[in-house]
Amino acid sequence: VDAAVGLQRRGHEVAVYTAHHDASHCFEETRDGTLRVVVAGAWLPKRILGRGYAACAYLRTLAVAVRVAFAAPRADVVVVDQVAVALPLLRALAPGAARVFYCHYPDKLLCQTRGTALRRLYRAPLDAWEESATGAADVVLANSNFTAGVFAAAFPRLDARGVQPAILYPPLDCAASDAAAGAPLPYVAADEALLLS
Repeated sequence: VDAAVGLQRRGHEVAVYTAHHDASHCFEETRDGTLRVVVAGAWLPKRILGRGYAACAYLRTLAVAVRVAFAAPRADVVVVDQVAVALPLLRALAPGAARVFYCHYPDKLLCQTRGTALRRLYRAPLDAWEESATGAADVVLANSNFTAGVFAAAFPRLDARGVQPAILYPPLDCAASDAAAGAPLPYVAADEALLLS
């Protein structure tokens, strides 16, 4: 959201496409009209009979990608955040747009429950799809060096192809930091130094 607001302030036309937007639980800029938010695919289920959350998230993301391709056919850049499966579809439906994938953490590693054969059978195609789809990005960004290292280990085929994420750290709200700069820190004595690393 901070990147979208920054791009908009520099004169770029920006829209946020998502499968879900809850005005009571979101970034202020998506609620107050600073950013245009377009919801697509919300009609698709989040789960089926209490199961299949990842598969449903992938389908909802594909619905968003279709909406992006038809609603913004002349987009210069499409940034896909978190769920990479939309990238191949965007490459097919919006070939003129550069595709940037911002990786917070590989989805396949967020699923820790693989104890049963059925669960492994469910996850195997999703995990393969995630790696393959991520390879359809023109640029892959990671939110830290740690995530970039995890990315390489999680996606060995992409690593072998030389796909290495560039690092784009989440931005800081400097205005809020500047406003608080003069305030004393209650946990640091006046004669002590504070080192942040």
